[in-house]
Amino acid sequence: MLTLQQQLSHDLDKISLMRRIFTQRAATRDGIFLSQLPVMRYISKNPSCTQKDVADFMKVSPPSIAVMVKRMVRDGVLKKEADEHDMRQNRLTITEAGLEVAEQCKHLFDNLDQQLYAGFTEEELVLLSSFLTRLINNLTSDEMKNVSNHALICMMKELECGHSANKNKEGSDC
Repeated sequence: MLTLQQQLSHDLDKISLMRRIFTQRAATRDGIFLSQLPVMRYISKNPSCTQKDVADFMKVSPPSIAVMVKRMVRDGVLKKEADEHDMRQNRLTITEAGLEVAEQCKHLFDNLDQQLYAGFTEEELVLLSSFLTRLINNLTSDEMKNVSNHALICMMKELECGHSANKNKEGSDC
């Protein structure tokens, strides 16, 4: 039998997983990855930014952004042009197709949020927000302070890769 705290943690995990599944399915239908959405949003608000600017904003390494940008340019949602003053840097802009995809995803996510919070009063949402903020603050370490969700996902992937690498050294199929 789960304690109330264990049940609450289980429920929070389930909500998070269900939301990610729904959003990933929606994004996949539009031919993009979820991690690309904050990149597209940042570039649309900061046209002609550099890959380093995006990496700094996302709090990830420039090489991981470079791989993502290459895919997004190939898919036609971003345009990359060499900086006329410094040929070593590329300037990024979102294409019309990218703006359309981002707008479609925004509508899908807005609809999901409406479904998720259906039946809650404004006061209940404010109270829920304060509870969630307290939970986040209880877990926040210096390493995770002011870190984007994307950076947290990258941390998880790094941990999983490290775990897999250790298992592979031991002869596991993981």
